[in-house]
Amino acid sequence: MIEKKNKEGLNEQYIYNNNGVLELDENLMNLDIVNFKITNCLYQHKVLQDEYKRYGFNTTDEKRVIYTDKLAENPKAKISFKDLFNEYVSLRSQVFYYYPIGNEAERMILIEREKPLIKEAFEKLGAEKVKEMSYHVGNIKRALISLQTDISTDTKIMKCLKDYGVTEGTTLPIQDFKLMLQDIYTCLGLKNSYGKIKTAKATDLEKWFEIKKTTPKMKGKTTDCITIIKNKLIYV
Repeated sequence: MIEKKNKEGLNEQYIYNNNGVLELDENLMNLDIVNFKITNCLYQHKVLQDEYKRYGFNTTDEKRVIYTDKLAENPKAKISFKDLFNEYVSLRSQVFYYYPIGNEAERMILIEREKPLIKEAFEKLGAEKVKEMSYHVGNIKRALISLQTDISTDTKIMKCLKDYGVTEGTTLPIQDFKLMLQDIYTCLGLKNSYGKIKTAKATDLEKWFEIKKTTPKMKGKTTDCITIIKNKLIYV
């Protein structure tokens, strides 16, 4: 009978031959029933939440957003640097062997292709440093420039200014240029002879540009400004 029922699909573990007597393993049957209830009943979202709460755990209804899905649908999708960077960190933490396979590897490659700054920041600055910088893209770019060893300090400063949007024809209040340069000096770690971060002056711009001082009206007030005429230096 056991052989006949096995052919019909009956699990032979439930019924066994005990010295010529067919017996039912009720413990195994009950275990399968419990597993079925856990998988198909307890793990349903609402039921599971209620069970957690019953035992004193707090729960939320947050769902994980997969930002690479958005990136795959639209490379120009508005995704914050922080969100995509953290997803990349999660992907890089996975173990990949000689031949990366699977969905995780494809997502990692997608981020590296569409947002190369993320890979560069991760590899050169590290996840903790990027977090310390509050995921500020401008500061991250300037930190990466500061790490370059094949260009001069003057070129680093000009690259940083370009990242700020300073080009020929740019006109800004003197105070804005001063604050901008001070931030660059701090990011690049430029120090004076006393070992302290160099104090920026708007007139420092004359080292790298031909400038013109102007006094246009901004918001109805005459404002002391500087206009960038042209570059003095070639990037070296």
